Amino acid sequence: MSSQILPRWTQVLFRYFMIPCALWPVSLHVTSVSAQTSGVPYDSEGPRFHMTSSSYAYPSGFGSIHDVDFENLKVTFWNDKNGRPMLNQLKNGGWEIRFRNGAYDSICLRAVHSLRSADPGRQYALAVYEEDNAGGSSSQDGIAQVFELADERLTVMEQIDWDLHYGGPYGPLDDFDEKANTFTVRSAHYQPGDGHCCVSWFDVVTYRWDGWGFNETSIQTEPSNYGRPRHKASPPKPIPLHMP
Repeated sequence: MSSQILPRWTQVLFRYFMIPCALWPVSLHVTSVSAQTSGVPYDSEGPRFHMTSSSYAYPSGFGSIHDVDFENLKVTFWNDKNGRPMLNQLKNGGWEIRFRNGAYDSICLRAVHSLRSADPGRQYALAVYEEDNAGGSSSQDGIAQVFELADERLTVMEQIDWDLHYGGPYGPLDDFDEKANTFTVRSAHYQPGDGHCCVSWFDVVTYRWDGWGFNETSIQTEPSNYGRPRHKASPPKPIPLHMP
């Protein structure tokens, strides 16, 4: 395993050159959504959790969000270098490709949740995935997408992705609280000097669904299994976000 983590652009190029994906003539417009970060210093790459808004629309019509076959849906998480969405066809909730040199990439659908809607004309669902890939290095990521159905048009409107490669302790990957309308992720937090194998901290980030979209509400940084013996002092308290 490499001692350096692959930057996001390298992972995108790996997928573009190594994975044959079907491409539809629609765009995946992605815009980063700013969020508060931890008080514990990050390395030069910064936080490994991100929330983005997007406008990827599926060409097929659906009468209800419950008619969507998420286990056999073509999913897109990233664009290729030309800005086109890269699609992977799930089959029974999974997708995988392996190569002779030992490299591989896989996607697994972990859960689908219905979300309450503030608009009677719109329906929402949250799909949670795990992606595992290895080439010159390896990575594991959690990915959650919000699907909106309006006028029989299915659109991916939001995406949350986070880095699972931190060595534990691990909470549930699918940490959605239906009563509180919150979704919590646990993402690797590299300090300066941390190697890819040895992550000192992890961020526990909570998002709340308001009927229209998710908003980040708090972040708490805790020592990882690797970092716990090195950080005997108590970690910073959770940081509440100022909501407009």
